[in-house]
Amino acid sequence: MRSTDRTLDRTPSRPIPIAISLLAALVLALAACTAQTGASAESTASADESTASTEASMEESEEASAEASEDGGQAMQVDLVNFAFDPTEITVSVGDTVRFVNGDTAAHTVTEGTNGSAADDARFDEQVAAGESVEITFDEAGDYDVTCLFHANMNMVVHVE
Repeated sequence: MRSTDRTLDRTPSRPIPIAISLLAALVLALAACTAQTGASAESTASADESTASTEASMEESEEASAEASEDGGQAMQVDLVNFAFDPTEITVSVGDTVRFVNGDTAAHTVTEGTNGSAADDARFDEQVAAGESVEITFDEAGDYDVTCLFHANMNMVVHVE
């Protein structure tokens, strides 16, 4: 018998495609984590902006109240929403400040007058852009009719005692 020297090849078969597959899976997993982290960071940034905006609004309100208190008056708010003053009638003291806040998407005015017309010698006539506000201090006792020059159906009364 003849003896044959055979050497067995013991190198693994095709290790490179398996390594590439594992590497690709790792890259995809990292990409997914990064996307989630980015979305989470955006959410956190958005929440931070919202919180900062709310805090700024609260500070402005507190400052307005503090200023009104220093002047002896108090601050009250009237909302301009759904093309109406809310509330339609308020009573304040001489020296009080009323903040008119426009919650509509259209501009309004806060004008002394009725049915969309300014009173003769109107003591106040302020335009209020959408999302903005204006403050009016009532220094004299009396009843003040308030209207919007742009929307004649918007009317209210401020009683000052």
